[in-house]
Amino acid sequence: MPNGSRKSPQNEANRLSALLHHVLGQDRFPIDVEAVAREVSKNNPDPISKIVGGDLPGFEGMLRPHSKRPEWHIVYNEDPRYQGRVRFTIAHEFDHYQLHRPTLTDGDYANGSFQHDMGFHCKPLRSNAWQEAERQREEEADTFASFLLMPLDDYRAQVDGQEMTVDLLNHVTDRYGVSLIAACRKWIDFTEKRAAMVIARDGYARWGRASKSALRSGIFVQSGMPIPDDALAAIGLDERGFVSDKPVPRSAGVWRFSRGSEPVRELAMVSEFLDMSLTILQFERTPVPYRMDHERIRRLTEQHQTEWEEVQDYIDEEGCLMEFLAEALDDVAPQPCGKCASCLSRPIIEPSFTRATAITAARFLRHSELALECNKQVARDAFTEYDFRGNLPDALRAETGRILSRWGDAGWGQLVADDKNDGRFRDELVDAVVEMLNDRWQPTPPPEWVTCVPSRNHPDLVPDYARRLAEALGLPFEPIVTKVKDNDPQKVQQNRFHQCRNLDGVYAIEGPVPEGSVLLVDDVVDSGWTLTVIAALLRQSGCGPVWPLVLTTSSMGA
Repeated sequence: MPNGSRKSPQNEANRLSALLHHVLGQDRFPIDVEAVAREVSKNNPDPISKIVGGDLPGFEGMLRPHSKRPEWHIVYNEDPRYQGRVRFTIAHEFDHYQLHRPTLTDGDYANGSFQHDMGFHCKPLRSNAWQEAERQREEEADTFASFLLMPLDDYRAQVDGQEMTVDLLNHVTDRYGVSLIAACRKWIDFTEKRAAMVIARDGYARWGRASKSALRSGIFVQSGMPIPDDALAAIGLDERGFVSDKPVPRSAGVWRFSRGSEPVRELAMVSEFLDMSLTILQFERTPVPYRMDHERIRRLTEQHQTEWEEVQDYIDEEGCLMEFLAEALDDVAPQPCGKCASCLSRPIIEPSFTRATAITAARFLRHSELALECNKQVARDAFTEYDFRGNLPDALRAETGRILSRWGDAGWGQLVADDKNDGRFRDELVDAVVEMLNDRWQPTPPPEWVTCVPSRNHPDLVPDYARRLAEALGLPFEPIVTKVKDNDPQKVQQNRFHQCRNLDGVYAIEGPVPEGSVLLVDDVVDSGWTLTVIAALLRQSGCGPVWPLVLTTSSMGA
C-alpha cells in the first residue's frame, strides 16, 4: 500500500470520476482508463509506464514492478475470451496500484535490478481459490473498477428503475465499455428490486450474486447449486446469445432457494465461446402478492367521514365550545367554560386588520433570524472513514451561525421556498443576508472568505448564491468543499446514528484552504449534521473559525 492512510476504493473511484466529470462532462464515457491510469500515476515517483496485453494463462491481468527502475506495468490477458473485460481488468489493476502497492524507490534497485518477489496476479471468477486477505484485496479492486467505469449516479440515470432487458443491458455495456457480467453485477449491487444473477457451467452455478432485498427474502445463490433442468439457460443450450429479448415469466417450482420457490421473470444468455451461461432472475417486489383490504378501507372511510361531521358540528356550535368537546370525549361532567368566544359573546382574538399592521409584522419576521448551533457529539462508530468520535474537539467545531428564516414563513421563508423550487435565489436574499451580517449578527472574527455546501442534485443552486453573496460582501469565493460520493437525503434518516453514518466519507476538502475565518453557506438545514461534518473537515484542513449561514430551516424545533 502507498504511504499514508488507507483509502476507500469507492471513495477513490468517486474522486477520480468527479475530476473526469469536471473536465469532460458526459462525454467521458466510456472511460479511457488506460489514459487515466498513466496520467494519475505521473504524480508518483513510481508511475505506470506500460499497459500491454500478454499471455497470462489462468489470469485476467497483473500489476508488476519494472525489473530495472521504479516503475510499474499493467498486463492484461490477450486471450479472446477476456476481450470484453480488458477495460475492467485495467481498472482493477489500477486499483492495486492506487491502494495496495508499496511505493518503489531507487533503493529497491540498488543492485541494478528489482530484488523482491512482488506483484498482483488476478484470477477470473476464482474467489474460492483466494485466501481471506486476497479476497478482500480483489473485492476492493473490483469495487474500484466498477465505480470508476460505471459511476453510480450515471448508472442509475441509465436504468432508472426499469426492468432489465437485453436492450437495456446492451445500452449499458456500450456506454461504459464493460462486459455483461460487470454490468449485471453493478445493477445487482444497487438495485432495490429483488433480483439475482447466476453464472453457470456444466449445469452448476459457478458464481452468483443476489440484491440486498433478495437476500433479505431468502434468495441466496450458492456456488455449486444445480441449475434447474427447465431453466432457460438449460433449455437454450443450443442457442447462442440471449435466449429471449425480454424476461420470460416462469411459474413457481422452476427456481428453488432456501425459503422455497416463487414465480420469477428469467433472462438468460448462453456463450459457447466462454463455455458458460448468465441468468438474471427478477422477482416480484414482495414474496407474498398484495391484496387490497377493501373491508379496512371501508371502515376507515366511514370513520373519517364521522370525524369530519363532528368537526363541522363544532364549527356550527352556538353554545360553549369547551362543553361541546367534553361531551364528544365522554367527559363525566361537561359544563360551560366561561372563556371561549361563545361564552364571552365576542372574539377571543381581535379580527380587525390594517395594512400598517401587516407591514410591521413582515418587518419583524424579516429581522427574526435564528441562532444556528451545530452538533457537538457524534454517534458512536458512525464515522468509520472520518474517524470522528465522541465529543468533537473545540478545534473542530463550528461557531454559532445564523438561519435567515423558517421554511415557508411570511418573512423570508416563503421567498426561499419559491426560489429553491425555481432553481435560483433572488438578489433580494443576498441583500437580506448582507444586512443581517453587518447590522445584527456581526460575527467576530469576521469572515475573510466564503465557501458553500455542494450538491449533485442541484449543482449550481447554492454555489451561485454563495458567489453573489461573496461579491456583495467583498470577499473571495472558494468552492473547495466537494461531494465525493452519493448518499441518501438527511431528512429520511431516522436517528442520530443514521444521520452521521449517512455522511461518512461523503465530503472532502480539495485544493488549498485560504487563511482566516470562513462563511459556510447552505440553503436548508434540518438536523445540522451536514454543516457539522463540513465544518470539522475545514478545521482539520487548517481553516480558521467556521461561521455557518443558512437561508432557512425545515426543522419544527428551530
